Amino acid sequence: MKSRTARESAALAARLIAVEGYTWRAAFAEARRIFGEPPQENAVAREIRRWFALFDPQAHEAQLRRKRIAALRVMEALAELDPKLVGVVLGGHAVERSPAEVAVRAESEKEVLFRLFDAGFAPEDFSENYPTALARGPAKVLATFILQVGEETVLLRVLPLSAPLPRASEADEDQHPLEAAGAVGADELRRLLAETRSLGLCRKD
Repeated sequence: MKSRTARESAALAARLIAVEGYTWRAAFAEARRIFGEPPQENAVAREIRRWFALFDPQAHEAQLRRKRIAALRVMEALAELDPKLVGVVLGGHAVERSPAEVAVRAESEKEVLFRLFDAGFAPEDFSENYPTALARGPAKVLATFILQVGEETVLLRVLPLSAPLPRASEADEDQHPLEAAGAVGADELRRLLAETRSLGLCRKD
């Protein structure tokens, strides 16, 4: 696919996701129908961040903050298991309907459930096909739970102890460096929240 066509395909998919409410799967299918091939996932993520940075930066920053705080509450309940925030909420390309995605490595799902119940959460088994990048990756997912934290939804993936986590990438101009880390623990997430507190902040400082 030619470079210009690739950019146009990614821009279309991003607009469909960010503005029109398409799922990633539906947006990629539409971009493929129009341009002949689907766009690259990283390019679409970058275009979503760019769109919000240009047209709705403050509302999007506040939205990301709410989702990250919800994730942090779950991560604090599982602190001894060293949970990580991953996915679109970390990367900065979440939309309103995107759940925060937390990955935790454990010997069994029962260990995770016990800690969640003990912290007052009411996790529900999530058996629907929700193909995030983590779920599509090489790591085997032992179980997926969904939790409501206030008005936000957190998707919790339980992985084997040896499972790999998403790798870091180079931050683009609309990302804080931690947003490109692939996976961050609670301390790093607190730092990200602190350093992106002021709306309009140059995110790459």
